Amino acid sequence: MNQSRTTLIRRLRSKRGMASALIIMLLVLLVFFAVLTLVTSAADLRLAQKRASWNRAYYEADGEALAFVADLDQFMQSEEMSGARAIQSYLAKCEQLVSWQLAPDADNPDILVLDAVIAKDSDALQGISARLEILTPDSLASDDSITIVRWEQWQPAFDYGGDSGGLWKG
Repeated sequence: MNQSRTTLIRRLRSKRGMASALIIMLLVLLVFFAVLTLVTSAADLRLAQKRASWNRAYYEADGEALAFVADLDQFMQSEEMSGARAIQSYLAKCEQLVSWQLAPDADNPDILVLDAVIAKDSDALQGISARLEILTPDSLASDDSITIVRWEQWQPAFDYGGDSGGLWKG
C-alpha cells in the first residue's frame, strides 16, 4: 500500500504532460489572436470604405458648388444682368440649389448676400453651405463680383420620425 501511494505521488509530480498542455494553450492563444486580427481588419476595411464614400461625396458636392459659383460669376459678367431681380430669377432656375436666400447687406447696400445650400439634387447626402457676397451691377468696378464668405460641408438633417431607431429609452 505504501508503494502504491509512493507511485501515485510520483505520477502527480511528474511533468510528462506539461509540454503538451503548454503547446495546446499556445495554439488556442494563437487562434484567438488570429480571429481577433481578422475581425479587426474587416472592421477597418468597412470604416475605410465608408470614409472613401464620404470623401467622394464631399468632393462631388464641392465641385458642384464651384461650378455653380463659376456659372453665377459668368452670369454676373454677362450683359443681360440687370440687378437683384435678374439674380433672383437666375437662382430660381438653378437646379443645384437645395435652398437659398438673397438679401441686401445691412452695412453696404451695393452688396447682395446669398446664403445657399448647393448639392447635386435635393436627395443628395452631402452638399456645400455657402455665403456669397455679390456686388450689384452699379458697383461693379472690378472682375471680382463674387466673394466667398463661408464655405462648409452640409448634410440634411436625419429624420428620426416616430421610430426609436434602436436607441435605448431611459
